[in-house]
Amino acid sequence: DGFGLLARMRESGEARIRELPVVVISGNEEPGNKQRARELGATDFIAKSADAPEVLSRLDNVLRLVSAKREATHDPLTGTLTPHYLVTEGRKHFAHAKRHGGELSVLALRLDTYDEIVRGAGKEIADVVIVRVSKLVVDKVRTEDSVARTGAATFMVVAAGTAAGQMVAPAQGLGR
Repeated sequence: DGFGLLARMRESGEARIRELPVVVISGNEEPGNKQRARELGATDFIAKSADAPEVLSRLDNVLRLVSAKREATHDPLTGTLTPHYLVTEGRKHFAHAKRHGGELSVLALRLDTYDEIVRGAGKEIADVVIVRVSKLVVDKVRTEDSVARTGAATFMVVAAGTAAGQMVAPAQGLGR
């Protein structure tokens, strides 16, 4: 049933499934069902008897919530993680590496000519360069690595299961 599916989603090992917003729409309006949906992690509960304007309004609120959450975790310009969220992800990577006796590496990259680009070509062009650099960084690391923009022209990569020497290749690839 829907509650079973919601429970399985919230227990998923994949963050994108576990954190997916879920709106329960049910013909059973008993308070116990609403409470159960909340306890299982539903984002909202809408009764089937709700009229169209209410449903649209509630869905709009869920979309705003998702957008706000995304802005709190991802840099709006590059789509990489925010510094705050990198700390959260970094703690997870560190705990996993410590628990399993694995490696953990952190790579910091800075575009040294950023200020010159801003002065010479303007902020809009500098932003285009930063977006391209962020894509290069993301393309050079593994999907499971965490990439964040930690300053105007600075990126950090946290890579679990990666020895320091293994981070040299992606870093050199970016310097070209």
